[in-house]
Amino acid sequence: VEEEVRGAGRLLEVAAGTGLLTVALARAAQSVVATDYSAAMLDVLRARTKREGVRNVEFVERDLYDLKLDRGSFDAVVCSNVLPLYQATKYSIAYA
Repeated sequence: VEEEVRGAGRLLEVAAGTGLLTVALARAAQSVVATDYSAAMLDVLRARTKREGVRNVEFVERDLYDLKLDRGSFDAVVCSNVLPLYQATKYSIAYA
């Protein structure tokens, strides 16, 4: 995934969870908006990015069905490890 988004400007990561991919994505893109519905997951993600020295991630608590973000405002969207649980594709792809 990192190679696919290398050079992307603004990247949206939907359902980022604890950040399994976030650090690699942040190193490949200019900036990442990492969303998750769980504040606890985002706390773990914040700690992970801090520990890794990554500073270009914005953390946003949102449900993947109600992202409340401007459509078309991202260069790429990553939604990993959540699609088997949700039919999120049509909702998140609209943001790219």
